[in-house]
Amino acid sequence: MTNSNKILYENLEQYAIWYVNKYFTTSENLKNILRKRLVKITGSNDSQNEATVKIISEILKKMKDQNFINDQNYANVKARSWNRRGNSVRMILTNLRKKKIDNTYIKKALSDLENTLKNPDRHASFAFAKRRRIGPFRNNNHQSSKENLSKMKKKDMFALSQAGFGYDICKWIVEAESDIEKLRSTIEDDL
Repeated sequence: MTNSNKILYENLEQYAIWYVNKYFTTSENLKNILRKRLVKITGSNDSQNEATVKIISEILKKMKDQNFINDQNYANVKARSWNRRGNSVRMILTNLRKKKIDNTYIKKALSDLENTLKNPDRHASFAFAKRRRIGPFRNNNHQSSKENLSKMKKKDMFALSQAGFGYDICKWIVEAESDIEKLRSTIEDDL
């Protein structure tokens, strides 16, 4: 390794350590961040050079070996977090694929989520409905006609389906109308 490559390696390594201490990230994201940093340092878009590719791959390998980055851990933590926030299993799958996480890690994270919760989509749909104030969480201070209530149910079904929930889950939330305790007890039975 030449002296300039050694300096570049040390600079990128320090930046990688700083980045992973500040942000929870994947190996693919860190690789992209290091490429951008390389362009900023050198002033040229030479991130595909054989020497720089080798430097970045060595840094990534070192970060993985020291467990600074762990794609399986990232997938598990994000799957649980996104589920609690109200994301469906389909949405979680899509988001993890966008992060370019390996499919084996994604499958393991989703199976762990399903082992923890019998029906993760029910838990997520409850959180989603509560956050978006749809279904039984709608504020119904004003008197609604049957026609208006029907329109609101259609809107709620659409919002839930757009979020990646299946028809049975959408119907379960929307048909509960104002019986939040019934929904809550069903979810607690799933634990």
